[in-house]
Amino acid sequence: MSEHSPDLTSTMPIESTGSDAVQEPFVRSLDALGVWRATLEERVRDLVRFLREQGLLDEAAGNLLDSLRERLAGEKLVVAFVAEFSRGKSELINAIFFADAGRRIMPASPGRTTMCPVELGWDPEDPPGLSLF
Repeated sequence: MSEHSPDLTSTMPIESTGSDAVQEPFVRSLDALGVWRATLEERVRDLVRFLREQGLLDEAAGNLLDSLRERLAGEKLVVAFVAEFSRGKSELINAIFFADAGRRIMPASPGRTTMCPVELGWDPEDPPGLSLF
C-alpha cells in the first residue's frame, strides 16, 4: 500500500466533531425528499386512474403522465462535495453518512488524504460493497 492509498479496513473511530448537528438535518432532508417523491408518484398514479375512470385521459396525456411516474421512480439523487485539496470533504462525508457506523469510511486524518475522485453509491437492491476504479 502506498503512502497515499486509503486504508479502507481501518476501524478508527470517528471523533466527536458535532457530526450529529450536521447529520440530523441532512438525513431528515433526504428522508423528506424520498417521502415527497413517493407521495408525488402515488398522486400521479391516482390522477391517471381518476382521469381514466372519467374518460378524460387521452393517449398523449397518458403517455406524459406515465413518463413522469417512471422518471420519479428512476431518478437518483446526486450530492457532490467539491473543494480545494485538504479542506475537509472526506471528514464531512464521514460525519454525514457514516457517523452512526462508528468508524471512518473515507480517510480523514492528518497526513491521510483522498488523492483521487471517489464515488460512493447506495442502492437498496445491491448488497453493501466497495469498488475502486
